Amino acid sequence: MIIFKINEGTAAFDQKTGQIVSYIKNNKELLKNMPEDPVFRIEFLDGERFIYLDSTQANEIRYAMQDGSHCWTYCFAEGLRLLSYIGMEDGALRFRLALENGPQHKICQIQYPWIVVPYGEGGHVLQPYNIGYLFDNPQPQDFKPDSPRTWQFEERNGAFHHYTGRTFAQFMAYYDRNGNGLAVMAQDSKGYVKQIMPVAAAKGVRLGFSHVGDWSGNRRLEYDICLRDFQGDWYDGAQVYRSWSDKQPWARPLYGRKDLPRWMADSPTFLMIRLQGALDAGPATVNQGFLPYERLNRKIMQFNEQVPGPVLPVLMAWEKGGPWVYPDCFPPVGGAEEMELFAREQKSKGNHAGTYSNGTRWVVAHAWNGYDGTKYFEEQRGEETVCMTKDGTPWKQDWDQDWRPSYTSCMHVERTRKIAADYIKTMIRNGIDWIQFLDQNNGCSVFPCFSEKHGHENMPGRWMTRSLEKLFRKMADLKEQAYKEEKREIVYSVEGPSCEYFIPCLDVCDSRVNPRGNPNTEKNQVPLYQFLYHDYILLNGGFGYGPEPYHLEIKNALNLVTGQIPGAVLMDDGNLQNRDTDNWAPWDAQPGSQAAAVGMLNTVNTMRRNVAEAWLVYGKMQRPAELLETETVQWQYGKRCNELPAVFHSAWSAPDGRTAVVLANWTGEERQIKIKDARIDGGTAITVCGQDIWQCAGQERICIPALGAVLIEQRKPK
Repeated sequence: MIIFKINEGTAAFDQKTGQIVSYIKNNKELLKNMPEDPVFRIEFLDGERFIYLDSTQANEIRYAMQDGSHCWTYCFAEGLRLLSYIGMEDGALRFRLALENGPQHKICQIQYPWIVVPYGEGGHVLQPYNIGYLFDNPQPQDFKPDSPRTWQFEERNGAFHHYTGRTFAQFMAYYDRNGNGLAVMAQDSKGYVKQIMPVAAAKGVRLGFSHVGDWSGNRRLEYDICLRDFQGDWYDGAQVYRSWSDKQPWARPLYGRKDLPRWMADSPTFLMIRLQGALDAGPATVNQGFLPYERLNRKIMQFNEQVPGPVLPVLMAWEKGGPWVYPDCFPPVGGAEEMELFAREQKSKGNHAGTYSNGTRWVVAHAWNGYDGTKYFEEQRGEETVCMTKDGTPWKQDWDQDWRPSYTSCMHVERTRKIAADYIKTMIRNGIDWIQFLDQNNGCSVFPCFSEKHGHENMPGRWMTRSLEKLFRKMADLKEQAYKEEKREIVYSVEGPSCEYFIPCLDVCDSRVNPRGNPNTEKNQVPLYQFLYHDYILLNGGFGYGPEPYHLEIKNALNLVTGQIPGAVLMDDGNLQNRDTDNWAPWDAQPGSQAAAVGMLNTVNTMRRNVAEAWLVYGKMQRPAELLETETVQWQYGKRCNELPAVFHSAWSAPDGRTAVVLANWTGEERQIKIKDARIDGGTAITVCGQDIWQCAGQERICIPALGAVLIEQRKPK
């Protein structure tokens, strides 16, 4: 047995097999690796079949010391050899991988290292997906099974779940009920494609890392995978990764960034506007309450009278062929000239117009309006751009095939990027200043492709990252051109939190928060993305969750404490959509109080744009304070029973190092809380924001008005 002493832990490896068999911290075993588990798994593509090898099938395993590391060499037939290096550096175990591969082996991915943590036992698993998931007391049914099918790049598994994509960071963490934790992370600053996800193994949760593509010939993996222990909760596990991430190229603080338009930093209220239909899976008729655009202008003016300050009306579902049809989308409903006049009218009032798009998907039909794009697809040589599956068929996006059939497009194909750039150029010409083009490319995902005709390696790999970088360079040129010609400042966004690697290419990302414990939707969400990257990119909270009948109050109170720009969906009668959804809902009678929804929006805007700007626009999220004597609200709406804290809260550090705690009361009653936090003890100022804004001295109990917020600010010593 080979033993490593690491921080407060002890790791053990089987010298014969190279398998990690134990990691003990504070006399507690944190691993559930079984003797039959492999060290790695290799996926090959043989024609149209995936086949697999793992370390247990090696013909020979050799152990030696090389360059100060323990090295195991796994020998297979036909000259294939894999080398696993284990060493210790900077208080962490370091896993390094090398491959000696002949041209006859077409390797898609290698899963390595093999780390399994326990089910249940009061433990927790943290995953950097969507905004961030924390699985409490994890059970097998919480995860996909650890089978080869789960890891395959197939239509059934979707096209945007990998890193760089909706998986936004390169780590996972586990900790037990006593706070004994392990964090495993890849230290890659170059954007290599990976799959990083917890999966259900036989005796525990495997914290799986798959290194995708680029395995032809001999290769030494360009980055290390590190394993280290920590003490605490998910904030401490994430801090292990943040300490490394904050030194990487994507770590460019918003504060002081000269390329961030001032109008965007001023946090305009996001007003989501759907020009056709009310639902994606529903009739797609033009909404006469919005068109012609003069009607929409009047409704935005009415909204602005209730919610003063800059507004960002985001036009959606405007495409000629029907909502989300791309690239056959021009001219927009209402007309291109009218859209441009609308944008100019908004700018004259201090607002800017924006749009969501549909990313690099080629939509060929729309069931709700009868659109048939087959002829356009053929005339525009669409087949040249489409991603291919491993069996040579076009890659279909599966989740909306019944109403919006489409193909994913290969970003490596120059024509895909040209169509995208021409689209963005047209939107700029139509007066749109805020453009979320990479919709469906969640998190800046590039879709996988197995084509042998596109000029890239005929499987997923780093070419995906490089091809999107080419599109971003063209987008940057278009932004620069708009400024040179018209002094216009264009803003780019992406659907979902942006993968860390592409943060420098963007100004904003679409982040749909959800209160932890919301019984109606995803119960596992935590603000991991905000904790890691809030000071590097603005977050759009126009969409988001919140139980009825207090949807908008809850959503925007949560937007405030998670550092996101607030917003709402505008219906064609001028009211705000108030249902528990992350985007659309029927436009029939809305539950709850419109006045309360507006009141919460005004509170959030006033706090964010004024006294809290240093923290909520430019700050870095910290571990939250401890609230004492807090209240929980329980209610039933329809058949759903709900229970949420009356006050949401968070803690932040400003660019100058000062700490502040932010609290938001989403309820219609005044709430009192006591707070315990050494970071703000003494020398503090308390700012209360409700219908008005005022300051008060520190006191034992803090009163938060109905639909109000409080900023407890650390003052610099005199």
